[in-house]
Amino acid sequence: MAMSRIAVLSLSAILSVAAASTALPASASSRSATEAISTSLSGSTFRPASTTASEPEIKTPEDVLAYLAANKDKVSLVARPGLNHNSTKEFPFASTFKLFHLAAYVTAVHKGTIDPEEKVPMATWKAYHLPGTDGGAYDNAVKRLKPGTTVTIDQLVSAMIIESDNASTDYLRHRLGERALIAAAKTGGGPAPRQVNTINGESLRMAGCQKTADQCLADHVAKGGNTTPPTLPDFATQAAWANTVTLAQPRTVAKLINAIARNKYVSAEASALARKHLEWPMRNGFQHPKIAALGTKGGMFPGVLSEAAYYIPKGKGRARTIVLAMRDMSASTWASAVTSYAHQLFLLRLATDPTYFAKVKAALTAPR
Repeated sequence: MAMSRIAVLSLSAILSVAAASTALPASASSRSATEAISTSLSGSTFRPASTTASEPEIKTPEDVLAYLAANKDKVSLVARPGLNHNSTKEFPFASTFKLFHLAAYVTAVHKGTIDPEEKVPMATWKAYHLPGTDGGAYDNAVKRLKPGTTVTIDQLVSAMIIESDNASTDYLRHRLGERALIAAAKTGGGPAPRQVNTINGESLRMAGCQKTADQCLADHVAKGGNTTPPTLPDFATQAAWANTVTLAQPRTVAKLINAIARNKYVSAEASALARKHLEWPMRNGFQHPKIAALGTKGGMFPGVLSEAAYYIPKGKGRARTIVLAMRDMSASTWASAVTSYAHQLFLLRLATDPTYFAKVKAALTAPR
């Protein structure tokens, strides 16, 4: 079914598992997701505590809605037009914030300051890689791209969006500059985040590096990278860390992806380049009777789950842009959510079913 296929494909972007070229059966996808979570945490198998009444599981769209309604202070849901729950409250977005890197990249291409076909040595890309922390994203990207001794800038961008590779993300941040990423968020409508952190530099700090995140990463890159995975702390420590990495307002993310969907980010050509990368599910078999195009970027850190997507309807009608952010999730609730992809089915239904949209809006605006 189309819904199952997009669930599997989008999950690969969120968890950095599964080659994007092939949709996995649900059972295989669930196994891959669990393995990815285990890898991306401490390098050992992650076994969440047993679920209790205070730690609900998220396995269906209705579970997502129930969780949002019960945890209004810890979630944001922005659907343009019509819904703005906690849109001005800062949230951690995990890999969804790579939209800022994408926007800065297409801006640079528009200005002529970067060539999408420029060659980058594989050794440079690999030097930014931090093994054991990305759920296999780097390895999956290399497998898909099958590069030789070099890779193009545009291929690195595809790895950042499709596999959610952190090495290419940090390389692009270095190449474009953090200020360009912040400016790109502002150009999309803002307000811009105060900073856009390096991912692997922050991970190295969490693993014990005593320098700034930028210097930790610079030292790592100068050595050509490292083949030894760092030892990371427990889930609770990682979840606390996740709340400190690139905080942004949901409305900022929503404005940016909405501008891209409407071909109004910087220029029609810049928007088209961004859409090419975000609409990768369309090249991998996604179909829906009401949707002509889907663009998406998701993210997950321990305790954090997010997604930003636009849904362009068939025929006439406005694009529906939706941004979801969830923070401070318990280990078991988070694990159930990232292995069920229920939030993606929830967003798809929200985008295509007006009656359900009204139900969700009522649930989030109703007093406790």
